[in-house]
Amino acid sequence: MLKLDGRHELGTLVKWWYRARLGFPFVSPITVEVQDDGPPCRFVCTRLRELKRAATMFLKEEGTIAWLRQELRPDDVFLDIGANIGIYTIFAARRLSDGGAVTAVEPHLVNATRLLQNVRANELEDRVSVLTCALAGTNGFRDFNYREWGAGTSNSQLGRCRDSRGRPYEPAARELKAVTTVDTLIAAGAMRRPDLVKIDVDGLEAPILAGMQGLLTGDEPPRLVQVEVEPQTRAIIEERLAGWGYRRQSHHFSKGGKQRLATGEPEDAIPHNVIFEPAG
Repeated sequence: MLKLDGRHELGTLVKWWYRARLGFPFVSPITVEVQDDGPPCRFVCTRLRELKRAATMFLKEEGTIAWLRQELRPDDVFLDIGANIGIYTIFAARRLSDGGAVTAVEPHLVNATRLLQNVRANELEDRVSVLTCALAGTNGFRDFNYREWGAGTSNSQLGRCRDSRGRPYEPAARELKAVTTVDTLIAAGAMRRPDLVKIDVDGLEAPILAGMQGLLTGDEPPRLVQVEVEPQTRAIIEERLAGWGYRRQSHHFSKGGKQRLATGEPEDAIPHNVIFEPAG
């Protein structure tokens, strides 16, 4: 087992692996244990991309980690939409009591498989529910386009083939995916009402918010909702949430976003996470 503190860039060993293996799968899976001020988080890694996500989990999106550390209560329900291999799912679940729960939504089947393995590696099966359907504003079936096939990848898209910067791509695979809404899942009893929600789905956040209007405007809305906003989606997301009685509480940038800020790019041109709270 490889033990890391989660606060450094790829170490010498990892860089050597990358140069030597050129990103090909490891001969056998590596279990990485990342330790911070809370319980250790374990991740099963078969590629450098997964290992990098684990090794830098407290650096890539410091704001998201700080938000969960500060706001998550022991009995909370956390809804992680766009869970990938489970970095924030595991981090949150390790801090919950037996009364708490995480619902992790990840439609990319390879990512979801690794997510399930990571849930098991941390013995959190009784606290984490994994959904591999896609979320949107309506129920039905739509094409899910895989940007890349390996675990730890991002920018796979429902109903379109464009990455987070709007550039088209040829999908590595295409799947006819069952699509539903958060409101449908809650009404069916498949999901508990969340207290905290994180949405990070590479530009498709607005339709997902449309599918959770009932939750957000109901009698028991989430305390906080973190949404990744992009230049082309920021206005509609903020207007929609304001119309439903939410106000902007704070925002933060990923490590990559901070690097772009340092070069002089304006904030509005860079994707970033915005935390919303009920105005009342």
